[in-house]
Amino acid sequence: MATNGDALAWWSQGRAGRSLLAKIAGLEPHRFRFALLDGTAGSTLIRHVHEAADRWMKGASSVRDATIFATASEFVNSYAHGLDSEWRVFDEILRAAQDSLTGIARDISERPGLVWWTDSVSFHHQFAYLRDGFPGAHTTEEAMEFAAGADLDGSTWWVSPAGALVSSRGPMFGAPCVIAAAPDDHWMKDEQDSLWSVKVSEGARIFDVHTREDWSRLVATYPRIGEGFLTFDWGPPPNPGAHLLLPDWRRVAQDWDAVHVSFGGYLSASYESIPIDESHYAVLAGWHPDATCWLTAQARATQQVH
Repeated sequence: MATNGDALAWWSQGRAGRSLLAKIAGLEPHRFRFALLDGTAGSTLIRHVHEAADRWMKGASSVRDATIFATASEFVNSYAHGLDSEWRVFDEILRAAQDSLTGIARDISERPGLVWWTDSVSFHHQFAYLRDGFPGAHTTEEAMEFAAGADLDGSTWWVSPAGALVSSRGPMFGAPCVIAAAPDDHWMKDEQDSLWSVKVSEGARIFDVHTREDWSRLVATYPRIGEGFLTFDWGPPPNPGAHLLLPDWRRVAQDWDAVHVSFGGYLSASYESIPIDESHYAVLAGWHPDATCWLTAQARATQQVH
């Protein structure tokens, strides 16, 4: 489990985390946009955030964990390219109102039913969607070779290694696993995907990402230049001339069997530029929250669930 500091890191550091807190408070980014077009001052919008957060806190005891997770899942579904991506425009307003949003973040972090948001991998309750799955399916060395050059064609915007086995914990609030309920929109389930249980070898080496610093440390330790990688509006260079770095998955696999991005890690680091040094930066895009990307054969599909 993450430390208490990590438990609130997704709020204090992450643009995505602040955006989710605003959504949980009942706010909608398109209404902010309309208000600005109508001449509403930023200070008024900041006050709206304070008021919405205060209202939510007064009724927090009646809000079920399942409701919060459903709101978070809807947010993840649309934060990359959907309606909730508009929150990125209003991050300065959310930063200015962060004192009020802190209460919501603390409430979530203290709920027993949501404490897994900052947990490491659940070794014994992992599930994955596979296309053409079979018992024993796992990440191969060929898949890692493919992932090493998958961004070079100028059409890739997700950092998760293509072809890797990807799993998440489950069941979760009626969904078979977290990915089933809260997929990042670089992937959507279709009729060709089937759900499989996944067995993880004891002693598997997991690199956990709970904070922006965790992701930047991974990239800085195993870097490669992200030539041809698309970052759209979420990954501009933080400094003039700074170069984007991505993980070299083949090198990561020499030291780690998997990389796990917790739900909190997703909210802390996803869809924004993360400085590494004056000349380099990283992005975390196209990775499901609570997803573990397996880089070796230490996790294998065992049985088709449905």
